[in-house]
Amino acid sequence: MWFRDDSAKTNRTRANRRTRVSRDPLLMVNARAQDQSRARVRRVRAITVLLVALTGCAAAGYFGGQWVYEQLFTYNPLFTVQVLDIRTDGVLQPADIRAHYHLQQGMNLFAVELRALHGYLMKTPEVRSVDIQRQLPGTLTIRINERQAIARLMNPPQVLDREGHVFRFNSTMEKLPLIIGCSVPGMPASGRITDQPVLDALTMLELCARPRWSTVRPQSIDVAHPEYLELRLAGGERIWLGRSRLEERLDKLAAILKTQAERGQPITFLDLTVDRNIPVQVSLPAGAEGWR
Repeated sequence: MWFRDDSAKTNRTRANRRTRVSRDPLLMVNARAQDQSRARVRRVRAITVLLVALTGCAAAGYFGGQWVYEQLFTYNPLFTVQVLDIRTDGVLQPADIRAHYHLQQGMNLFAVELRALHGYLMKTPEVRSVDIQRQLPGTLTIRINERQAIARLMNPPQVLDREGHVFRFNSTMEKLPLIIGCSVPGMPASGRITDQPVLDALTMLELCARPRWSTVRPQSIDVAHPEYLELRLAGGERIWLGRSRLEERLDKLAAILKTQAERGQPITFLDLTVDRNIPVQVSLPAGAEGWR
């Protein structure tokens, strides 16, 4: 007789079940990973389509808006420049500005790029500030505030404003006070001199322009000495002026000049590097003592 070995069958069934049970989670993980991958692909595609659509809308909006702007303003004959009003307060000539920047009546008011024109004008060394305005329908106004030269340099001839900005010399500036004793080989890269001795001289000149010190009229300022400025005044007087407390020293200088002029004894030399017992040399008749 044959007897079935039920125990062996039972063992195989159990083994098969364990195999199926052990494989099912792996299949589920693979399926889940594939679903996630497909979902990512769908998201990437959707984002790409959205970006392309947004880019297209932005481009269409930009070029469409530009076209509308040009039709309404840039090419509109209503906005033709009828009045071109350019004014300066210095040596720059409105005619030169028109020619250099191609500004003329008959051009379109909105064809002038105000920001670019403002930037170009501000690069001119003589220019301190610029105001440009459109006035509809056909007026363009430009107001230029120029730097005011208060001193000049030699080798090469240049002029300075009160802040040390350097710009071109012209023949109308020959009578400006001359600063000597400094080395300025050419136009500074920044367009401005920052050497302290030169700035001290400019500060002194700005003070002398006030009515309070109007009797002090420097013709030249030597800045070579580190402790004082050497002035040559319009009357030929030679003054040593300490760099500190300039207003106080200028008060003393103006008072001494006035006193000696009233006495009929103009000074020839004055040492204002000290506060007391100030050395003064005056112009006296031959044989008289000249120091006090």
